[in-house]
Amino acid sequence: MLTNKLFYILVTFLVFHTQIFAQSTEATQEEMAMVRQEEMHKAKMTTDPDSTKTIKTEMVEEKMMDKEQMGEDKEMEKSEANAEKQEKASGIAINFVQNSVGGFFPVFLGHVNIKPNLNFTWYNIFWTNASFGTLEAGKDLWLEHGVGLGFSALDGKLYINPSLGLTHGKFLSGGESTVVGDGIVPSVFSLYNQGRFESEFYLAYYKSLRKEGTVTRDFILNWAAAGAKINNHLSIGGFYEQFVLTRVTEGDPTSIYQWLGGYVKVPFGSGHFVRLAAGNNLFNRNEIGEDFYKVNVVLAIK
Repeated sequence: MLTNKLFYILVTFLVFHTQIFAQSTEATQEEMAMVRQEEMHKAKMTTDPDSTKTIKTEMVEEKMMDKEQMGEDKEMEKSEANAEKQEKASGIAINFVQNSVGGFFPVFLGHVNIKPNLNFTWYNIFWTNASFGTLEAGKDLWLEHGVGLGFSALDGKLYINPSLGLTHGKFLSGGESTVVGDGIVPSVFSLYNQGRFESEFYLAYYKSLRKEGTVTRDFILNWAAAGAKINNHLSIGGFYEQFVLTRVTEGDPTSIYQWLGGYVKVPFGSGHFVRLAAGNNLFNRNEIGEDFYKVNVVLAIK
């Protein structure tokens, strides 16, 4: 019995190893066939010029495809850059103003670039001084808005922005309540910056369009500021502003005030700054006062 069992184990072992050897031999033969086929392919490439040309053609086509892909990537990057530039081509800012005569009034300013060195502009001024409307009731507050064109010149050093606006309320037309188209406001605003020098100029003519009461009036408002940039965070300079009554029904033209003083400007961030102007009032001191102040806080939203 022991002999039979040993014989059975021996036969099983030999059969198992025979199968493994056969499989290994078959795999080796397949590998050798693949090696011979690859060698024949290489030999054909070296002897057959058509095959070499085909390979070169395929390589050239791959390079062309890579270049085309690079071109598409560059076009995509260019499109994204143009989109970003177009996004920056429009903007809005808020100028919070308070002075010793007009009080507090926020000014909203916007622009849309039309082409290099030219943009479309718009503005809104919310005059909150109740004396420009119905003081006792605190209503009929004055509203001003307008549109214009902005021109850049001298490599961006000079900017000129003429505008045409309308007012709504009763301040110019002299009625008892608010009217639309109370007055018209042609104006011009300019900036000039070169090196450390900076300047600003504004001129507006407020002309009544409607006669809703016995007294109508027209005004001129203008200011000018010029100074030096001490560094990136500080500018100082001189400031002048006047408000002139050019025409009034049953009255004479007169200057409401004339301010002369200096300013300190503190820029912060991109397009933001705070400017404080103060000094003496040169005209109508009894009614307006001997001194003046004016604060501008400009925040560029976009």
